Amino acid sequence: LVKTIVNYPKKIIVKGKTISPRISYFGIFDGHGGQGCSEFLTNYLDYFLFNSKYFPASPIQAIKEAFRNAEKAFMERAIDKTQNYLVDQSGSCALVMLIINDILYAINLGDSRALMSADSGENLYQITRDHKPNDSIEKRRIEQSGAKVVYANTFNIDGKEIVLKESDYGENFKFPYRVMPGGISVSIFL
Repeated sequence: LVKTIVNYPKKIIVKGKTISPRISYFGIFDGHGGQGCSEFLTNYLDYFLFNSKYFPASPIQAIKEAFRNAEKAFMERAIDKTQNYLVDQSGSCALVMLIINDILYAINLGDSRALMSADSGENLYQITRDHKPNDSIEKRRIEQSGAKVVYANTFNIDGKEIVLKESDYGENFKFPYRVMPGGISVSIFL
């Protein structure tokens, strides 16, 4: 799902003067396990961002606060507290581009990727880094938090361990790395 806001009309006071910074927001939300989370982020992440006490003067703090508040609000909707049951098991990657005046803030949570074209499309530059568990920085962070990264070619069915071979699935097939517990194949850090 995609959300675009160009020239958001937020005014701030700097040294007693009211100024209107040029602000644009672009968000792509790649849901998994259903659309609930990606729809929620499409509809509300910009609200949490633009209403942060840090926005727009401290955009990095505002972005972190917006994602924390969005996660909390979504989880309040996703959990039936009377039954202690997860009613919405969806999740979402998020790729957000926030432009304030002439500064681009590229926010990537998950495995979506932003590329920048230059020289009339002659050159492409990757401007975000995927949050994959097998990335050395991500793996270290995951393991320091007490989880572990596993190569997902082994399954346990009825107490029997089954090891799958990539070659059985095609020439370029690769199993993903996953974070355990949980089994997700992307990781995030705020």
